[in-house]
Amino acid sequence: MTMMIVRPVRATDDARTRFLDAAEQLFCEYGYEGTKIRAIAKLANVNLGLLSQYWGSKKELFRAVFDRRLAPVRDEELGRLSQLNVRMESGERIELIDVLRAKIEPTFIAPGIDPDEAGQRRLLMGRARIDPSPEVVDIMSEFFSEVGKSFFSLLRKVSGALGATEFYWRANCVAGAFSFIEAYCDRLTRFIDEDVDVVDWVEVSDHVAAFLAAGMQARPMVLQPRSADAIGSGRSSRASESGPSRALEGSPVRQSRVIKG
Repeated sequence: MTMMIVRPVRATDDARTRFLDAAEQLFCEYGYEGTKIRAIAKLANVNLGLLSQYWGSKKELFRAVFDRRLAPVRDEELGRLSQLNVRMESGERIELIDVLRAKIEPTFIAPGIDPDEAGQRRLLMGRARIDPSPEVVDIMSEFFSEVGKSFFSLLRKVSGALGATEFYWRANCVAGAFSFIEAYCDRLTRFIDEDVDVVDWVEVSDHVAAFLAAGMQARPMVLQPRSADAIGSGRSSRASESGPSRALEGSPVRQSRVIKG
C-alpha cells in the first residue's frame, strides 16, 4: 500500500504572509534602505532563507509587497481613467475635477474595503511614492506606468492653455499633494490644531480634488523679471528667518499613525 505524503502548505503560506507583512511594516517606518532582511525575518519569526525560497532578492520581495496591497488601486485608477478617455474621445466634455477624482478616490476612499486595510494602503502608497531608493523608484514607475501616462495625458488635455513648463510644475504640486496626505497627513498637527485620528476620507477627497482643480485652472503666471541682487537678498533674508516654516523644515520625523478610513 502506497502512502500519500501531504505537504504542510498552510504553514508555509502563513510564513510567507508574515514575511510580507513584516516587510511592509518596516518599510513604512524606515524606507527601503533602512529595512534590513534580517530585521524582517526576526519580526515575522521566520527563517531568513524564506527570501531566497520565494523572491530571490530584496527588490523582488518589495515588488510582491507593493503588488499585494497596491494592485487594486492601480486597477481601479486605470479603469476610471480609461472610462474618461472613452468619454472624451466620443466628444463629451470632461471636467478637470473628474480627472483628479479618478486618481485620488481609489487610494483616499478605497471603497468597499476594511477601514484598517484602507489606512494601511494609503500609508504604503504615500511612502512608496516618495522613497528615494532606485529600487523602489523602478518598481513604482513600472507598476504605475500606464496609470501615470493616462492620468497626466488627461490632465494636460483638460488644463487649458498652460505652457509646458508651467503645466509640469503644477503637475508636480498635484503629485506632491497626493504623497504627503497619504503618508504624513498628521504631521501638520504640530502647527495646526486639528484632530486627524478620525477622518472622513470622502470629505478629504472632495476638499483635495477641489483645491487642486482650482490650482490647475488658475490663470497662467505672468512672471516679472527679477534682478540678481533681489534674488540674493531674498535668499539671505529667508535663511535668517525663524518662523513656523523654519520649524517645519527642522522638526524631527514622527512615525505616522495609520488613520482609519
